[in-house]
Amino acid sequence: MTRRDFDKGPFVFDSAARPDDWHTLIQEFGQIGSWSAILEDGICWWSDGIYRIYGVSKDIERAPPMEDFFLQDGAAQIEKALARAVATGESWRLLVPFKDAHGNRRWVQSTGAARRDPHGKTNVYGCFQDVTAIQSLRAEAVESQRLVESILNSIPHMIFLKDAKDLRFVRLNKAGEALLGIDAAALIGRSDHDLFPKDQADFFVAKDRATIQGSVPIEIPEEPINTAYGPRTLHTRKFTLTDERGEPAYLLGISEDITERLAQRATIETQRAALLTASRLSALGQMAGGVAHEINNPLAVIKGAADQINRLLRAPDVDVDLERLQLLAGMVSRTVDRIAAIVSGLKDFSRDGSRDPLHVTPVVHLVQETLAMCAEKLRLSGVEIDCSEVAGDVAIECQPIRIAQVLLNLVVNAFDAVAHAPTKIIRIGTRAAPDGGLAIEVSDTGPGVPAELVDAIMEPFFTTKGPGKGTGLGLSISKGICEDHDGTLTVRPTSSGACLAIALPAARVRRLEVDLGA
Repeated sequence: MTRRDFDKGPFVFDSAARPDDWHTLIQEFGQIGSWSAILEDGICWWSDGIYRIYGVSKDIERAPPMEDFFLQDGAAQIEKALARAVATGESWRLLVPFKDAHGNRRWVQSTGAARRDPHGKTNVYGCFQDVTAIQSLRAEAVESQRLVESILNSIPHMIFLKDAKDLRFVRLNKAGEALLGIDAAALIGRSDHDLFPKDQADFFVAKDRATIQGSVPIEIPEEPINTAYGPRTLHTRKFTLTDERGEPAYLLGISEDITERLAQRATIETQRAALLTASRLSALGQMAGGVAHEINNPLAVIKGAADQINRLLRAPDVDVDLERLQLLAGMVSRTVDRIAAIVSGLKDFSRDGSRDPLHVTPVVHLVQETLAMCAEKLRLSGVEIDCSEVAGDVAIECQPIRIAQVLLNLVVNAFDAVAHAPTKIIRIGTRAAPDGGLAIEVSDTGPGVPAELVDAIMEPFFTTKGPGKGTGLGLSISKGICEDHDGTLTVRPTSSGACLAIALPAARVRRLEVDLGA
């Protein structure tokens, strides 16, 4: 039979066309059985479907006891419903567990009603339907629902569901209840404007609408929210869930409480800044003696020049030698400028430069400013500084104070390395990289870095120095500063001593028209 056979026109009802066994076929297809009984006469009738459900032969003469087939209190439920139907005329519908004569367990839906016939006798009519398959599906759905609820409630982040039309809450997991301080039952059916201040609610709704209209997930890295326990900050992701037609049906939100994480991050940043300052001041402190000499020598020059000026001015009956006075005054001015530069360098070096803007700074200037902190200390200790290989025509885009800190850390390490070496030389130089980048190298004539320690020396708090000498942070912090400038700090293999190289990419390098090292 094809579709065309049904298109010949409307069907005409004709009771004569009814098949004799139509009710038998329908009951068989529907897993249904019907029965009736006359209570006063104690007789009953079963359809073929009832025999099939019970799993008994049609040859039996008496109906078997319901207690033999209905499990749990199923028989008692049916008897109670039957008694009420007889007394009140109400119909019943019950779902009860059942076991047939072969031991097969199943579920049966029992429906029925009682009526008085014209002779005053009580007729009871009933129907059994085997709904085992349906009940199994229902049980699977319930178990699936339970599993979903269990999964949602075991997730430590807040998960909420809103209807896409009105954006009212329809689901909230346990983590959400704990975060907001509100019971899920009290939340269902309410909107953001029922729960939060208007500015927050407007923000939430705007993000919800953007998610639904764009049909793409939206991420909110830091989302402030008021809760029963005070303000919190969430990291939220929102998704659109569609129905079978592909239309938006729900908005799903997953929110992670990052309040403590942000507080910890702020604490870590504060501690990191303190460690940076400690390392910077530690390196500066190791060279403090030399700085004192750097200032004492110019002060001696100023004192000598002042004494000469006084003698010239006090000499009786002698014309003032203006040319000599001008020479001495110029010497004093230049010496004061030198002291001011040293003090300014100390002041700059002692502060945190991590928030400074980037400046194009000649490498020569960075080396000179770094050595101003320690050149005298090195000279007094018999350490020779060789800067002859520093290119004077190259500059780098950097935070000058931080790169100077790296250079000073490397020089301090090199100073410690050559302290007991027969030859005490520290070399600072630059070399161009094949990719257009630049390497600033600090090498020494010390014992070098053992191969097994090359990686370890960059780790925080690792030091090869004796107790009380160094924090173990210098190279670790220096490495971080280089990485902040898109560069690296590495140990370069050498035939003797140690060489540490600051490598910067071509994007950081600038060529100068004038050679500042000349």
